[in-house]
Amino acid sequence: MKNLLIKLGLIVVLTGCAATSIKPNAVNVVASPNPAPNNCKLLGQVVGNQGGTWSGGFYSSKNLTIGVMNDLKNETADMGGNYVQIINNNYNNINAEMTTSGNAYICPNQK
Repeated sequence: MKNLLIKLGLIVVLTGCAATSIKPNAVNVVASPNPAPNNCKLLGQVVGNQGGTWSGGFYSSKNLTIGVMNDLKNETADMGGNYVQIINNNYNNINAEMTTSGNAYICPNQK
């Protein structure tokens, strides 16, 4: 059992952690720092997160960035939105955690 745990730990360390996957309903969500178009309706705030105390050190910078954006888009899509205005990006170097917050919108002409 001990050898199995060591092997699993080595696999995680050597391969790193994958980014959060984007859900099929979130593929067409647009993320932008620009305000939503005037005809969009605000649905609420969303937060995307990747990394953290126990796993953050195993993510590459690229996977942290992709994962946090995918998480933000997933949250927006789960609320029924198709546009997210990015409000804040935060990286915590102590525990290698990236967080992005934004406002989710539904925009009638957004594809």
